[in-house]
Amino acid sequence: MAIERVLTSESLERLRRPTGRAFGLPRETFTSEAIYAEEMDRVFGRGWIVAGIADELAQPGSVVPLTLAGRPIVLTSNDEGRIQAFHNVCRHRGVQVVTKPCSGQKLLRCPYHSWTYDLDGRLRATPHVGGPGVHNHPDIRKSETGLVPVRCEVWAGLVFVNFAAGGPGLLTFLAPLIERWKAYDFTRLRLGGTATFEIKANWKLAVENFSESYHLPWVHAGLNSYSPMEDHGCFFIPGLCQGQLSRNYAQAPVDGRTLPRFPGLSPAQEKLAEYPVVFPNLMLGLHADHFFALTAVPVAPDRTYERFDLFVIGDEALEPEFAPHRAQVVEAWRSINVEDIDVVERMQVGRTSPAMDGGRFAPGQDDCVHAFELAWVDAMTDGGDRSVRAAD
Repeated sequence: MAIERVLTSESLERLRRPTGRAFGLPRETFTSEAIYAEEMDRVFGRGWIVAGIADELAQPGSVVPLTLAGRPIVLTSNDEGRIQAFHNVCRHRGVQVVTKPCSGQKLLRCPYHSWTYDLDGRLRATPHVGGPGVHNHPDIRKSETGLVPVRCEVWAGLVFVNFAAGGPGLLTFLAPLIERWKAYDFTRLRLGGTATFEIKANWKLAVENFSESYHLPWVHAGLNSYSPMEDHGCFFIPGLCQGQLSRNYAQAPVDGRTLPRFPGLSPAQEKLAEYPVVFPNLMLGLHADHFFALTAVPVAPDRTYERFDLFVIGDEALEPEFAPHRAQVVEAWRSINVEDIDVVERMQVGRTSPAMDGGRFAPGQDDCVHAFELAWVDAMTDGGDRSVRAAD
């Protein structure tokens, strides 16, 4: 494997030192096509990853095709509104069945030979399969020839898929984070806005940038003026995530009003904001008045697509009177992300230089970044259960 040629015993020893003495991942892990291909299997093909937004599949008959981990899949919402995922590949000749999002569908028809599936993936029609006018054949058993399912579950308005057959269910996997956030009623989340970004950098660099607040005074002067670096800290949930937190979050009013909040929060929770990274690429933001998901989707070793989804609290927050508030929050996070893009892209350029020896971690500042790289190594080398851990 390519990863074994890059992650030498020396580079692993340097990475696994305490944070202040450790060196980061070799530069090739951010630039190599071969390692990128291995990531698709080892990092993205073996655990729970976000595939979509439940609100965009709320209408029965909704169909959303996408590519994850280099694999074409399709999300469907059947007549009962159940969201499912399937490999977007016809069982006849392997044609991609769906190419565009659509709604009001009852069936999915392959354009090549018109093999047709329902939204539960069952094969319903095989025209002329046994010869002209012969639409069924005993050798083609419809009950055994449906679209191949992908494990699919929903949490907090996010649709997750898992290409691996075994392992824990989504809620079991997320249980420690769900317990940490049990005071927040996530059934009240409503999609309130979306933004997208394209970054000329490896997906890991986008995640690592999100994982630290060290850069706030220089990259985000505006943000640092009301949420300064000094107010931020780290937290770790072993085996699941690491993240930033701030205990001094303040809601931004518009015309003297703020967005509706989660009910029943304590005064401390009203001011708390937490920003964990659920391995590998899901970046979350929890606040008293909104929740967001920022997903870094790999496109190439040096290209990443990001999607930002804002969730507001309750149906009231979707009323027209709160439209300016929703727009303000989306724009605030959009602007912050745009400010990050230049330095993230410059980190990618730096990794083309032979002078880049992995870089160093600032002790007390880069603990979450270090933990993320250790988790990545575990995933790439089958070195355990992807344990996210703080440095010694």
